[in-house]
Amino acid sequence: WKNGEMYWNRWSEELVSKEEVPYNGTLSVNTGSISNGVSNEDGTMLPYNHGLVFRLTKPSTDKYYQNESGLSYYFIEDKGNQYYRLGRVENGIVAYSKDSYLAKSLGHGGNLRVVMIDADIYVYFAERLLIKYHDDNPLTGQYYGYRCSNQYGLFQGEIKYSESTSIDKADYLIFGHSYTQLWLSYKKDFAELGDNVLDVGIGGARTLHYVTTALEMAQYNPKWGIYWNGINDINADVAVSTMPTNVEKTMTTIKEVNPDFQCVIIGVN
Repeated sequence: WKNGEMYWNRWSEELVSKEEVPYNGTLSVNTGSISNGVSNEDGTMLPYNHGLVFRLTKPSTDKYYQNESGLSYYFIEDKGNQYYRLGRVENGIVAYSKDSYLAKSLGHGGNLRVVMIDADIYVYFAERLLIKYHDDNPLTGQYYGYRCSNQYGLFQGEIKYSESTSIDKADYLIFGHSYTQLWLSYKKDFAELGDNVLDVGIGGARTLHYVTTALEMAQYNPKWGIYWNGINDINADVAVSTMPTNVEKTMTTIKEVNPDFQCVIIGVN
């Protein structure tokens, strides 16, 4: 793939590195997305399932997709329908660990970054922490690569490895629906707070999306926050009573990790 350092196994639809990388560190690559869907000539939808493979242990065969005895790896892939997901293959057996919502406006492409720290995995896309995963029985392989179930998956450039295990932190965190994602002037608006202000809002998000990713928000270790959400719940006819319940769950989860966290909750416009 790059100067002969990677090869394409046509039948298993996966690129696998020939050289190992250290157990811990960061893998990153720029990737496109097919979240808007791709269909066959007969109108049936093609599966998505393209993404980054890491901590791979090679099987005795030359096949690397899944179901092969001796094959193990993690993978983060575009599930389609505006979701990324983390999966795990151990000795050929596939299991999915967590899905995370991603806005269409972010799904056209961006940097996919995976930070590996012993039993913990942090997945970032478009500079947002989508998934934090802890594995009580972590995989130990040291190969990496790319898997795809059809010809429409897209990586733009090489997969890069660094020894860094740095994860993103922010004292001040802004999160919520598109009004936060589109708050493009937030750095200027909060200039007196310095550079430690981060906006990780995602357009189209509902309050339930942040219930399922509240643990990810807590990983930024914020001291203060602005949370703005609910309008997409109304558009989707979510029960009014459900919204404050979801907001409370999100705040409670963050405060369980960061007890001193304080947050302004902006009402639905």
